[in-house]
Amino acid sequence: MSEVSLYRPGCFGSIISFSPSNVLCAGCPCSADCGEQASQTLRAIRAEEGIAVPESPAAKTRKAEKPVTPRTRATGLDADSQRVLERITAKKPAEYAERLLRQGFTCEVMGLNLRKRQNPFAIKGPKYMRIIIDGLIDGGLSKNDLATLYMQSGMSKATAYSHVSIAIHFLLAMDLISESDGRFVLTGG
Repeated sequence: MSEVSLYRPGCFGSIISFSPSNVLCAGCPCSADCGEQASQTLRAIRAEEGIAVPESPAAKTRKAEKPVTPRTRATGLDADSQRVLERITAKKPAEYAERLLRQGFTCEVMGLNLRKRQNPFAIKGPKYMRIIIDGLIDGGLSKNDLATLYMQSGMSKATAYSHVSIAIHFLLAMDLISESDGRFVLTGG
């Protein structure tokens, strides 16, 4: 018997108390054993009482969903662009990234411009990308800062936050930005 099991809290294995999403449970050193014990106890009670648990509609839907996999290779893109697309697993950001890459905003073009502290979207390309690059060149910004800038440019709140995700996914996948203390900044090169 381990030292942890000798000093289990009074709630250990309780089917009423245990919740893996609870902050206290998640931080408890007994969490894994507690969850297993709570599951065993619940199964035993259900078996003893003859309670059948029907499968929830949500569980059926989850089984039917395809697992998230990296994007398939897009034709006509260079190896660096392929790598960028493979690193973005979210569907919408990947679609936008592919569009940008096909418009010529490749790793090479983006990297060269950003090393010179020039915005590759200053003349052409989507406004939302020009806004984030300007903010990054000026020293960095948080997701909320960026969403505020997008809303000031005329986007609704929902559209602004959607484009925050799209732009950040694209630039992270290119290794052009990093996050530090909730702020995104340009990487060294």
